[in-house]
Formats: sequence, C-alpha cells, structure tokens
Amino acid sequence: MAFDYHLGTDIDQINNPTAPLFITVQGGPKSIGATEKFNVHFTLDRDYTNGQLAFIYDRWGTEKDQVFVDDELLAPIGGAGKGMFKHVYLSLKDIPNGDHVITITTSGETEAGGHRIDYLKLCVRRFERRKKSRNPQSAAKKNEPAAKENEPVEFSG
Repeated sequence: MAFDYHLGTDIDQINNPTAPLFITVQGGPKSIGATEKFNVHFTLDRDYTNGQLAFIYDRWGTEKDQVFVDDELLAPIGGAGKGMFKHVYLSLKDIPNGDHVITITTSGETEAGGHRIDYLKLCVRRFERRKKSRNPQSAAKKNEPAAKENEPVEFSG
C-alpha cells in the first residue's frame, strides 16, 4: 500500500497534514494513518545541481529506511533505536526541472514493524556570494558579521 503526498497541497500543513504518520514494513500490520511506501511528489521549475536541494525528515524508531529519488536509491538510513528520535538531512544529487518523487520505505529488519514520521521538508540550499567572511574568527578580527552557511529556504510544490 503506497501513499502519494504532493508537496504544497495541504491547506494547513502544521495542524492538519494529509501525510501519513507511520511507515510500516511491507505486508506488516496496518493502522489508521500508516503506509508501506511513502511517495512525496514535487515539481521543480528549474534544474538543480548536486547539493542545491535537501530533503529533511524527522522519524522515531529502530527500523532502517531506504530513500529513493525517482526510483534511484539516494541513501539507506539507519534506525534511531527503540523510541528514539532521528533528524535526517539528505542532499540531493543533480535533479532536472519537472516532476519528481521521493520515496521512503522501511526495511523490516527489526521487530518494530515500522516507525513514526512527523516532519518532512524539501528545501533549497542557498549559497550566496557575500562580502562577509566565512570564518567567524576572521570576521571578529575584521569587525564584520560572519556569513551563515547553507541557509535553508522553504520549498513549496
């Protein structure tokens, strides 16, 4: 059973998201708000090079995940431990404009049978050229503000 979620379509993403709450192993027990395969659909209006886009999600539990972009494995993600929280930050490779899908599945390698997922975000990493030092110590010596690295920006659909 797969769940197709389309970024940018929730009326209230924070208080009433339509995304599933739990990812279960294939053929495992199902509960309300659970899916075996979580597909996150999004559309890009331009090409992005390696590292310019990031996919972020928060999860709880021991099961290992596999994250795919357009059916190509991006990364296996280790479990966090029973009842433990894990923040996952993945840089995407080169990705052209158009429609795409990020898919999350879980392994079934533990007795947990799945895990909770409670946050996801696709963001653009900004690499702005600034007349500010990238080195905070150097900036302090020159009495100028240091630049923030990799400022995430919310991406919607």
